[in-house]
Amino acid sequence: MTESADVRGVATTPADDLIVATAIAGEASYLVTGDRQLRNLGEYQGVRILGPRAFVDWLDAAVAGDAG
Repeated sequence: MTESADVRGVATTPADDLIVATAIAGEASYLVTGDRQLRNLGEYQGVRILGPRAFVDWLDAAVAGDAG
């Protein structure tokens, strides 16, 4: 696991940059958020950024064997 990730100016606020940096440092595959501005990034450095509904839909598809 990476100790820290330097993320600046990626999201619309420094607080959101910190959230993205934490996901990267934690080697997360997904970041699930209700924040529309963060979701608009879509993906950053291998972290897919989804809303809760989209993530649940992805999980349902994964269980059914259809996830990509």
